[in-house]
Amino acid sequence: MKTLKYEDLIVWETRLPRKSQCNAVGFDHRPNPLIVGNMVIYDSFSPGRLIALDKKNGNLLWKIKLNYLGGHNIVCHQGLLYSGTSQEVLCINPKNGKVIWQFAPYGLSYEHFYSGYTLDNGRLYLGDRKGFLYCLNAKTGEVLWKQQTGSGNRNQLNATPIIDGSLIYAVNICYKLSVFNKNTGAKIWDCKVKDGSIYPPTITKECIYIQSDEGLTTLSKKKRQVVAREKFKGFKISGFIVIGKNKFLLVSKKDRKDDKITYIAEYREGKLINKIKLGEYIFRLGEVDRDLFSIVGFHDIFLYSSKKKKMVLNIKWDKKNKRFPWPNTPSFEGNKMYIAEFTGYASVLKLPFAIK
Repeated sequence: MKTLKYEDLIVWETRLPRKSQCNAVGFDHRPNPLIVGNMVIYDSFSPGRLIALDKKNGNLLWKIKLNYLGGHNIVCHQGLLYSGTSQEVLCINPKNGKVIWQFAPYGLSYEHFYSGYTLDNGRLYLGDRKGFLYCLNAKTGEVLWKQQTGSGNRNQLNATPIIDGSLIYAVNICYKLSVFNKNTGAKIWDCKVKDGSIYPPTITKECIYIQSDEGLTTLSKKKRQVVAREKFKGFKISGFIVIGKNKFLLVSKKDRKDDKITYIAEYREGKLINKIKLGEYIFRLGEVDRDLFSIVGFHDIFLYSSKKKKMVLNIKWDKKNKRFPWPNTPSFEGNKMYIAEFTGYASVLKLPFAIK
């Protein structure tokens, strides 16, 4: 594994406006920032803002003040941007940062949306904390359909819904997977599972995987039922990713000093194999391409090759620097890596190789 210093790779670095804190929710693999054309767009958690910078030099292009804390994913679909807060969904013109429509069915009070957004064929899908799955017209914000996945405080739909073919899959925190026709909202089937989840389900050709902190549940798409539930003694799960035919888990356990140590491991036939020790405070996975995925920690970003089954790069921040980076999941383009730090710094790094 090649280890490089963050400071030696900087193409440009800038401080986002008004001491922004970038702390996107790490429940899925989506990046913050997002690259859109000649822009790179950042979601600031506090104060809540969307900030567009010039991709070449980091100059400010536009910014939007949000009505509440940020921390939601930014998604681009059919030339429009979608982001928001836990109170509302916003559709934005990326050319000038103007809001096109706002969706706030419960008003601008309390927190109602923890789910990320899934965009498909001109429609936006998301869940809310009352257990509803919404389908909106992505151009107008009109509700096309909504379905209840469960009722009561323990049926919150906080995980991002995932589309596979004509179906959309949604898992709530009260042990239930619901599957709907993505066009009509008709329920196709549902199933009780052992664990609720705040993480989006992972869909492959034959299986559905539901990750929780305590275990990994596997359902058969054909049988429409649970076929396995794996728990890994002493380990907590903080990430699951499938690249091609390879599956990986980010797991952690406490050592004798009661420190939380994190490992990346291949998941095969219900077992963790080829575990690699990463250290403390490693917490987020992100898909890079058909081979690589990123692993983010407080002072590190790792790149792991799913084909070679090994770490290929470690970018380290100097711990002597008083800055506390805690980077979000980065974006990649060519040999450039775009980063948003918790401390409000935005930067671009030049990698020793290009991303395919």
